[in-house]
Amino acid sequence: MASSDIGVEFTLVGDAALRRVMEELPARVQKSVGQRAFAKAAPILTNAMASEIGRQTTTRTGRLLASPGMRSKRYRSSTVTVIGPLWNKAPYANVVELGHRLARGGTLPGTRRRKANKAANPAMTGQGRQIGKVEPRPFAQTAFNQVAMQMLEVIQAEVIAGLVQQAEKST
Repeated sequence: MASSDIGVEFTLVGDAALRRVMEELPARVQKSVGQRAFAKAAPILTNAMASEIGRQTTTRTGRLLASPGMRSKRYRSSTVTVIGPLWNKAPYANVVELGHRLARGGTLPGTRRRKANKAANPAMTGQGRQIGKVEPRPFAQTAFNQVAMQMLEVIQAEVIAGLVQQAEKST
């Protein structure tokens, strides 16, 4: 199955002096400015995802509709921010986004009960047979494509504001 991650790397473009100032700042300041910028841009994408989910899917519980969110994880040299359906709210979001096959029969590898049934019922071996396919309903990719430029503008404005704030603190 294909990965549902949408990797995006933002680079500060524009004023060369601003870029030099950003590069001269300590790594922790760069991380905090970047994380703050993504936190400001996240609601744009999560709202677009929620409206796309509501438009494309028929939800029974509303868990998928409530799943878009943001999580950040700080590491020593970088910060990773994930904006998308949160696993704890809708663990099946990737299946809706990417589609899947429908299979009948087969075994799951590594389970004792299935291995015992394998000897008793030889028809329950292997991958099973494909009886259909559920078409993908790409809500995350569609929403990202719609609001990417708007998010980029917010991120760049927040980075500039953060750099100005850091410059004022240092003087």
